[in-house]
Order: sequence, then structure tokens, then C-alpha cells
Amino acid sequence: MLLERGRIVRRTGGDTVALSLLEQAYEVALAARQHFIAADAAHSCALAGDMIAWTNRGLELADRFEAARYWRGALLLNLGDWQWEHGEPAKSLATFEAALEARQRESRNPSLTAEARYGVARALRALGRPLEAVPLLEQAVRWVEETEFEQPEAREYQKELAAAYDDVGRPVEAAALRAALHGPRTDPSVREYSRTVGQPSVCPLSV
Repeated sequence: MLLERGRIVRRTGGDTVALSLLEQAYEVALAARQHFIAADAAHSCALAGDMIAWTNRGLELADRFEAARYWRGALLLNLGDWQWEHGEPAKSLATFEAALEARQRESRNPSLTAEARYGVARALRALGRPLEAVPLLEQAVRWVEETEFEQPEAREYQKELAAAYDDVGRPVEAAALRAALHGPRTDPSVREYSRTVGQPSVCPLSV
């Protein structure tokens, strides 16, 4: 399959080498009206090539075809990360908010919903709005605890929440979370933190 070959080449040979295969995968899937695969290919092309142009192509498919709708959240997450990495926190906030809205309508792959909450919260903190960031990060961290999600990004959610607690004058909770990050899951501080995170904070955002 062209799409999988393109992904393998991207891992071994880099973006430039892989892009032609990924573009072919997009064109072939589009011609065959395989809209889910075409949107997936656009998602991969965005990572390997022109982020904005390929994201827009993928979003157009997601908006037009039910089969491709799943990819809306993933496409926006990648664009939000790209905007963040290019020093555009305000743009990334709007993009991550759109990603979160899309993800809240999608039950598949809930880790992406937690990632969207983290993206919104990180941008809010960068824009001096930590009070709005805290409840979103609490939701992401609570999901990590409930599902025992152990991918590297889980620790990033926890670190960001600890920093947000510091921002809003909650140093005890920040310290407890940092202790949990550095201790085994059976450590008493971990159990204590797990019981207290998720005391919901008031947040003016509706996302």
C-alpha cells in the first residue's frame, strides 16, 4: 500500500524522499473515493511537506465526507503543534480549540482528546490565562490516571499542570504532582495526588 510505504520511507529516508509516495497515496485514494484513506494520506503529507496546504486539503475532505471526518481532529492537532513550534501561541490556541471541538464529537482514539486539551491549555498559559488552563489539564491528567496511559506525553500533561498550579497560587498541589511524577505509582504521594486531582476547577471556557 502506497501510504504505508510512504510512512516507512519517511521514518528511514526522511520527509523529502517520502513525500512523493504519500502524495501518490492521496491521489490514488481520492480517485477511488476512499475518503478515509485520502484524509489519512493528507495528514501524512502535512507532516512531511507543506503543513498548511495539506492540512487544508485534509480538512476539506473531513468537512465533505463522513468517512473522513475522524481526521479533522488529528489534522488540527498537527497544525496547532506546528503553529506552536513557530512561535504563534494565539493561532495555535484557536487551532487547538477547533481540534478539541472535533475530538469531543469522536469516540475513537481518546488519547487525541487529551492531547487537544493539553494543546489548548499550553497555549492559554503562554497567553497569560492559567486559570482557564488548569481545568483542561486536570481533565487530561485525570484521564491519564484512569486509563493508566503511559506514553511520554502523559508526563508532559502532568508537568504542565504542575506549572499551571504554580501560576494560580496552588503550590501544595504543584508539589504533590511533582512528587508523583518522580515516585513509583505505589508511592503514597501518588495515591494522594490521584485522589485530589479532578476536584474540578471553575473554568470560563466551554470547550
